[in-house]
Parts: sequence; structure tokens; C-alpha cells
Amino acid sequence: MLANELTRANTHFYFREKLLADYQQLGVPSDFWDYTLAAHSSIALLNLCRVYDFHRDGINLFNCLE
Repeated sequence: MLANELTRANTHFYFREKLLADYQQLGVPSDFWDYTLAAHSSIALLNLCRVYDFHRDGINLFNCLE
């Protein structure tokens, strides 16, 4: 489960970086791409937060290491 969260975070971060580099060349309104980039950033951060959560009852990295 934690590996999936890290993989998803990495994938969304990769999508964001590729879109950021290329979206001006795609010829569509920038508002769409701004929201798309923000969405990929948000979900990548959410996935990382799940991994590094400190809650004692959660499924997170710290509880798995114990």
C-alpha cells in the first residue's frame, strides 16, 4: 500500500513536470493547464502525506517500520 502511494505520487509529479514543460506548445487555453497542473501537484502531495502521516492508528511508514 505504501509503495503504491509513493508510485502514484511520483507518477503525478512526473505528469506535472512534463505538462509544465510542454503545455504552452499544445495550443489550448492556459486556464485548463493551470488547473491540471494544480491537480497533479495536489494529488502528489496527498499521496506523500499518507505515507509520512504520524497518526498512531494509520497505515503509514512509521507504523510499518515498527
